[in-house]
Amino acid sequence: MSNGRRVVHQALTGDLRTDHFDLLTGEEFDLQSEPELESDCDSDMISAEARLISESRSSGEATRSPGRRLSTALRVLVVEDDFTSRVLLQSLLLEFGTVHIAVDGIEAIHAFCAARKSGAPYGLICMDVRMPEMNGMDALQRIRMIETQEGVEPSSAVKIFMTTGVRDLKTVSASFNALCDAYLSKPLDARKLISEMRQHNLIK
Repeated sequence: MSNGRRVVHQALTGDLRTDHFDLLTGEEFDLQSEPELESDCDSDMISAEARLISESRSSGEATRSPGRRLSTALRVLVVEDDFTSRVLLQSLLLEFGTVHIAVDGIEAIHAFCAARKSGAPYGLICMDVRMPEMNGMDALQRIRMIETQEGVEPSSAVKIFMTTGVRDLKTVSASFNALCDAYLSKPLDARKLISEMRQHNLIK
């Protein structure tokens, strides 16, 4: 865990415990009862998705020219079940590179794994908190656990911005406890989004 994330974790929890919680209910759960994470990133479906991502990257499909603020195109995954929010985020982010869409946490994990396997990992994930199938907080925690299992250094980890209309302190605290990089409230402020992207060295 990086020093910055360790400080945030201590400030929110008071210690460096590694207990695992359901991030929306606050209840502890047994990691042994969770599905094996390797299966998330090691399946025929993930391999097929990785090939499609690789082919898309090679052909330039679904990609706009890099924004003037970038030296290389950013790859972004928008995870959002609301159509209007998806369209808004996509329109804001297309200036900076490639934008892919997922509609829930399960799709987000599949896309994250497929992108890594294709050799074109995402630099940024914008993820809603409340979604069907798997909520954003659980997907956030799962992605960080996969990165830990694969030995990804915190400095190289994907940046994850939680984007949601939920503004209560408990949810914000849980998001940072699960190691998100920023928390953006809806309605989304484009200036705030771009400011956070600059702060995290995603754009210049």
